[in-house]
Amino acid sequence: MIQFPISAVVVSHNEGHLLEMSLPQLSFCKQVIVVDLESEDNTKEVSVKHGAELWQHKKVPIVEIIHDWIQEKTTYEWILITDPDEVFRKKAVDRLLTIFPSIPPSIGAVRIPWIFYFKDKELSGTPWGGVNDRVVLVNRERFEFTSEVHSGRKLKSGFETLNIEFVPDLFIEHHWMSSYKQLIEKHRRYLKKEGESRYSQGKRTTLAAIIKSPMVQFKFAFITKKGYQDFFVGFFLSLFWSWYQTISLIRLWQFQRKMSLEK
Repeated sequence: MIQFPISAVVVSHNEGHLLEMSLPQLSFCKQVIVVDLESEDNTKEVSVKHGAELWQHKKVPIVEIIHDWIQEKTTYEWILITDPDEVFRKKAVDRLLTIFPSIPPSIGAVRIPWIFYFKDKELSGTPWGGVNDRVVLVNRERFEFTSEVHSGRKLKSGFETLNIEFVPDLFIEHHWMSSYKQLIEKHRRYLKKEGESRYSQGKRTTLAAIIKSPMVQFKFAFITKKGYQDFFVGFFLSLFWSWYQTISLIRLWQFQRKMSLEK
């Protein structure tokens, strides 16, 4: 396969079994970096086997911290951001290879369709279900990373995003969660940063909004976003969405009070 001047960055902690699935799909990138967060499994062996560079870093609670740290350290200015649990379908790779040579200088990021899998089953409903998309390829001179949870990526002023449209088989498989335990543990880590992150984005909340949140968010996830299509899994994930959004508002409200007292 022809390789392009792209640095792929994959952050991993004890996910060697997933890297076996995801790394072979990145062979079109001239540089593939696996940032190892103190793994105790076969991450090193799998990375070396597939020709990736292994960079060591202490374990951190959210991946955005690593993206902020690594953006100026890659060999190439185009950076492909992916995770061990993501697999690029062949059509997605082919489309990226087609457009890459002719990306205009006004483009700072490329978005690609993205489909979530829960316990290896494709999700139809909830905010995670159906065809989503996300920024995958970025130019570090036209894009910036921050360490804010769930919002650490944004275009620099004056640049645009190129959106690749969904067609059958043109997407990234996101093998999002393999168990309910993993879902809860990962989002508990995120919650440690949610209050400060939302506050820095200019978001504010009230006690009234917090009180309304559980029902509003459950209705959004289960009815509006059709969580019912996934039956029990959809019901559970809708409850989980409601819980996470409500706790996030509480964390935001607590951070607001803290900042108000410090003024």
